[in-house]
Amino acid sequence: MDGITLETFLNHQKIELVDLLKIDIEGAEEAVFNSTTDATLCNVKQITIEFHDFMPGSISTEEG
Repeated sequence: MDGITLETFLNHQKIELVDLLKIDIEGAEEAVFNSTTDATLCNVKQITIEFHDFMPGSISTEEG
């Protein structure tokens, strides 16, 4: 099954404002943010992310 970007989904559904965006996509969080414009992300009031720092390439609290 082919996927679409968050931005494409919001545009197709004519969603201009998002109250809560919950992201639990097992290590692909960075790809979502890299493929979404700042203008779109500014229209999201709250973002909740579940990420795992034990997964290679995942978002981490460690600087490096």
